[in-house]
Amino acid sequence: MRIQLSIRGMLAGVALMCGFAVAAGAQDSGQGSSLGDLGRKTRQEHTSKDHVTAKQVLTEDSQAARGATWVVHACRHVPCYSLVIALPKNAQWSKPASGQTYATIPLHGHESDPNHIIRVYAADLLNTYTLDQGKRLFLQEWFSRPYFFGQSAKFEFDDQTTIDGNSAVITHFTLPNKVGLYRGLGLIAWVPAGTFGFACVFRDDDSGDATSVCEGVLNSGRISMMEETKPKGQAAVDDDEDCGCSDDDSQK
Repeated sequence: MRIQLSIRGMLAGVALMCGFAVAAGAQDSGQGSSLGDLGRKTRQEHTSKDHVTAKQVLTEDSQAARGATWVVHACRHVPCYSLVIALPKNAQWSKPASGQTYATIPLHGHESDPNHIIRVYAADLLNTYTLDQGKRLFLQEWFSRPYFFGQSAKFEFDDQTTIDGNSAVITHFTLPNKVGLYRGLGLIAWVPAGTFGFACVFRDDDSGDATSVCEGVLNSGRISMMEETKPKGQAAVDDDEDCGCSDDDSQK
């Protein structure tokens, strides 16, 4: 896929030889409610004065129709990590003359109308150390650039969450625009090797259907360590330390 070739180029920029073999860990669907349920709940809670940020575990939405996958990497140092999301089958890739590749998802009933689409953007390695720094760099500094939206996102509220044991945040935001208001959800995750994420953007008047689609896309997020970037000998040392053998036993 062309997008995977593009990502290989981005990895070369951090001077680390990272492959695309991603072992997405399976997760028990009983660990928590879906992100769709979480999103609906937090939107209701946000309307009250005593809103409390939700804390849930992202789980896969098995009902969604899955198509291509999109992978980003954090590789500030080894071992590297990957974050992968699943896109709907009707998603397409768009590469503007200048700027970053993004995925487009047509909304049901508006398949032939380019004005009613969802855009999904990716942030490979963000040069930040915290989730808050990551979301501000991606959704404000990057989005303010002309080849993105030319406007910084205005944050509404956050949902603190985890993906496969790694800290993450779902940020709800708005984007003022000359042609109208846009809304979106940004997923930023933190791993020992850095921060990375995805953002889902849509028109305000498409919020009903678009929010549900974006929740399903971000809910599919999985994080795994890239085994091929593990320092050599690390597994052997760990096995030796954990075996519980005495010196006499190890010599038998």
